[in-house]
Amino acid sequence: MFYYKLVIAYDGYDYHGWQWQPNDITVAGQLEKSFSKVFGKKLLSLVGASRTDAGVHAWGQVARLKIDFVIDADKLKKAWQGALPATIMLREVTQMAGDFDLQEGVVSKTYDYYISTSRMVPFLARYCIAYYPSFDMQLLQKNLNVFLGTHDFRSFCTGDDKECTVRTIDSISVSYLKRYTLYRVRVKGPGFLRYMVRRVIGASLQTMSMQLDNELADAVAVLHAVLQEKDPHQNLKTAPAHALMLRSIEYRK
Repeated sequence: MFYYKLVIAYDGYDYHGWQWQPNDITVAGQLEKSFSKVFGKKLLSLVGASRTDAGVHAWGQVARLKIDFVIDADKLKKAWQGALPATIMLREVTQMAGDFDLQEGVVSKTYDYYISTSRMVPFLARYCIAYYPSFDMQLLQKNLNVFLGTHDFRSFCTGDDKECTVRTIDSISVSYLKRYTLYRVRVKGPGFLRYMVRRVIGASLQTMSMQLDNELADAVAVLHAVLQEKDPHQNLKTAPAHALMLRSIEYRK
């Protein structure tokens, strides 16, 4: 058996997530289909380090490819890339000495979320949300800071997660990208639950807006309370998927 590490970028807007599904078009499904077309055989396995959801994009998804024949990594990349749709790009292909664990040695995963508070340029509409209520970057940062550190994030996942829901956010920040007239929320941590990043950002935006509109006295207190309740059925908003991007996955060297 032969193993390769892939770094993949994709526009996830039209895909039903990363993971292969029998009745839907997914990123992994397109990769498998194009591989068979080029090489005349099926790959043995293709596993992603993060299972991005429907509509979520990636610049630095990492995947492990297992095949039963050896080929130069550059030749593999060039031949495979030629059969992929324009929405998927193989950024790096590296042959590995043997099997490897995609989660072993992960230092951090970085997700970016993009927000526009004015009329969006049409070319960016697939990659950010239009947020027209009152916006205060400092207040949003204050809300986001509630989630820094290690917490039980059961209130901010799908509710179907049966595993331990304790996770760590190493950093979470909001900045303004003047060139694109967009705000970016960047979240870093060793791993996240499904919907966790979107639920954290959605709740922070919603409570910020409520406080600015004098509908809420203390957004931070509300977020702290919801976090402590450990109730995945809480009714704060989940931010839309299409503005989220898996920026990178960093491994210990």
